[in-house]
Amino acid sequence: MKRMLTAGLTAALLLAAVPGFASAGGPPLGFAGVWTAVDCATWWEETPDGHVVDCDVWGDGSTIILAVGRGANPHVFFADTYSSLCADQGLPTSFSGVGRGTYEQASGMLFIHVDTTCGSVSQGWLDIGFYRDPGSDTLWSDDDGDGWGWALTRLL
Repeated sequence: MKRMLTAGLTAALLLAAVPGFASAGGPPLGFAGVWTAVDCATWWEETPDGHVVDCDVWGDGSTIILAVGRGANPHVFFADTYSSLCADQGLPTSFSGVGRGTYEQASGMLFIHVDTTCGSVSQGWLDIGFYRDPGSDTLWSDDDGDGWGWALTRLL
């Protein structure tokens, strides 16, 4: 819980401090804000207890944070408090990326394109698409279309 709060506060400070995160003109469909998820496979279909989360499918249970700024091409910040991808390479386990988002009006999706690092070691670009479910105010990502992905909930 402490890691999630620290990551959330970091993302909130980033939103306030970096020009463009606090710019006028909100993005379409309510994507702006700070979002979080557990880094485990999450089944999209919501159950009475929330989304089905299964770390046996994939994931390590760490905290994922996504901060999305305002505007048509918002600044984005993506972080994972513990990255097994980084750990498997013997690198620092903090994973983060900074970049931009693009909205696709036809599909209602936000695509993020972030330059990522494990600690300070470059990992290249990461591209992820997110849908927003306005009813539950969650973001959903399932890039391979198998029904498993991340369900991010709003922190701020």
